[in-house]
Amino acid sequence: MRLTAHLLILAIPMLLPAQEQQDWRIPFRNPQKNLAPPEDLFRELRIMQSIAPGPDSSGVSYDQEGRLICDDSEWQRAYDRLLQLRYDPGYISMVLRESGSVLDRETAMYGAFYGPEIEHSFNLIRHIPGEPVRRIRELGYRLALGFLEVHLASTITGDVEEWVATKVGPAGNKGPRPGTFAYELDMVPFIALLEIGDDLDRAQVFWFMSECIRLRSDLGPAYFGYSQLPLRNSLSSKNADLKKNALGLIALVDPVQRETPASELDDAALQDWFDDVIYRVFPPIRPIHAALTELYASEDLDQLVAKGRELLTNGSLGDPENGQLKSGSYYRGLRLLHLPDPLPKLGFAANQVITAIDGEPIGSCEDLLRVLSKLMELKKTSLMVFYVDRGEERAREFRLR
Repeated sequence: MRLTAHLLILAIPMLLPAQEQQDWRIPFRNPQKNLAPPEDLFRELRIMQSIAPGPDSSGVSYDQEGRLICDDSEWQRAYDRLLQLRYDPGYISMVLRESGSVLDRETAMYGAFYGPEIEHSFNLIRHIPGEPVRRIRELGYRLALGFLEVHLASTITGDVEEWVATKVGPAGNKGPRPGTFAYELDMVPFIALLEIGDDLDRAQVFWFMSECIRLRSDLGPAYFGYSQLPLRNSLSSKNADLKKNALGLIALVDPVQRETPASELDDAALQDWFDDVIYRVFPPIRPIHAALTELYASEDLDQLVAKGRELLTNGSLGDPENGQLKSGSYYRGLRLLHLPDPLPKLGFAANQVITAIDGEPIGSCEDLLRVLSKLMELKKTSLMVFYVDRGEERAREFRLR
């Protein structure tokens, strides 16, 4: 599961649009252009910035859109004028990526969340790790979190049944399903910073990732998977903040939600705990959803194969059965009787009836053993199991990774 930051960096040119083949997301950029930022836009931003330069300023809070606001009257007048400009966020992006002026980039980072479209601000967040000046990166992190607290977990509104019933032509698009997340955060540059930055950079990225996971727990496995090597190395770090933030992120994704280990534990104990969390987050026998399970080479898989072969050989896994589906159709298959550990990891339960594998009929333990042995000889990397559960026909795919 781990995709190193090095590989991500190499992949960046392929991820960017064709007209933008450059590595601007890689930390750290070296912007040197002499750019003249939009005068009207930056005039209002600088007034706002001079009165309330950051989240710790007096009288500031976040509005319902996750934007930093201030109760100062002069700040509010500048803000009102700013909103009337309806500026193109491409100007902000250009200054952040290319301007050699530290002050202009700091103002651009300050203004990254006042744009007319929420999606534009999500795009600008990915500029944060590439900023070469730490104080500007830190400002970006804090402004981004105020914004993400409002929007990261927001979902598409609408009626699911109406969406399902909507008919579109061959070239049509139904749009996103109601209830799915409305926005996604590009983490490629943050993962890259884990590889390139120093201890403080890594500590800040772990903190930022953890805050994002608190807002959306579904992000945990992906963030954890992409950062396994930096996390492992950080457990042995002498930097207290780095170690603390690494422990916090790992504990946050731990499915068992155990208490975070003390950082004073010896390295071996911390590494054992880390390995156990990896095992629980990414089990070798991995259900992806109800119709798909991924199988990874491991002791677990070896034990599963050995136990399955034993039960099929002695015939104790199940008995032949003929039956009728709720639909009225008849079936013949192998009714599962005995599922000792570790077989339940495959997702099957007692009294379910396996009827076919990859189109090959199954009616007995001998049939199942013969078909599975044949598929193993052919080195098949996926197979489809058809089975009956409470009178309904179902299917589950297994993929060998």
